[in-house]
Amino acid sequence: MKNIFKQIIKTLFFILFIFILAIFQVTFINRYYLWGTEPNMVLIGLLCNIFNPNFAAVILGAIVGGAIYDFSGLFNFVSFLSFLFTIIIFHFWGKKYILKKNLFLNFLFGILGTIFYNFFYILLSYFLFNANFFQYFFSVSHLIEMGINGLGVFIFCLIAEFFNLLKSLIWKK
Repeated sequence: MKNIFKQIIKTLFFILFIFILAIFQVTFINRYYLWGTEPNMVLIGLLCNIFNPNFAAVILGAIVGGAIYDFSGLFNFVSFLSFLFTIIIFHFWGKKYILKKNLFLNFLFGILGTIFYNFFYILLSYFLFNANFFQYFFSVSHLIEMGINGLGVFIFCLIAEFFNLLKSLIWKK
């Protein structure tokens, strides 16, 4: 019973973390551009936790982050579905082909995750709203966003590893 309660608390903290990242994204980060683009904080937070053993928490985080993105603009489920597709593909892809978690692998997952997320986002927008697929997907802005998100995933995972190391040093058994 204690283990289930601990798992629920961890899941709630993760969902709160993604909620804060999404609110921070739609209220603050979207107003300031870095070389013509902004990082996708929810995608960064989700890809950092792609190897999380509690995959249900990552799915719930994708649902919460996508819903906040959609509520902040047109509520059309495009962000919601794009987050879900990307996270599910990367979870099964990583589970099948990745043998060992590596920090530099997270950088690659950040870049590839941005490609997959934007591919699904632009593709769904193209089919639903006739958005121009090629204009954004093959732009320099998209390349910069890939690099920023990859670096963001790497930095978030580096910070998480630092705290795990600190925790293991403080509470030695």
